[in-house]
Amino acid sequence: MMRSWFLFLWAVLPGGLFLASGCGGGQDVGYVSGKVTLGGQPLGQGSVVFHNPSKGIVVAAPLGPDGSYTVKTHQGAGLPPGEYQVSISPAGVGSGETPLVEKPTPGPGSGGPAIPAKYLQPTSSGLKVTIKPGKNPPFDINLSP
Repeated sequence: MMRSWFLFLWAVLPGGLFLASGCGGGQDVGYVSGKVTLGGQPLGQGSVVFHNPSKGIVVAAPLGPDGSYTVKTHQGAGLPPGEYQVSISPAGVGSGETPLVEKPTPGPGSGGPAIPAKYLQPTSSGLKVTIKPGKNPPFDINLSP
């Protein structure tokens, strides 16, 4: 009886410790924030959209009234480390909570300044950033009209 109990503990205990240690979780993330300006003035509406096609990641960070943003997803703050192409979406497109399914298009009456067309797509914006684990330097974006 004692030997059976010992064998049971020997077989089950390591697996329990493995599960308790958080197998598969705890992915490192990079924290990024910044400010967006258009012609030197804060862009107070819209979103900064981070695209990483190789990882299948698209995350939108809404802009505050002063043009500031902080990247957050439904899993919390930050992005998985890697190379990102960046685009700017007009007001009301993307919230960071769910991935964008379609490419953003400016809607009529968005109320904000017109974002130059080249910044609406990650492939034409020319905006790129490398996100490293932990805190990253501010990624400020200065759009030219």
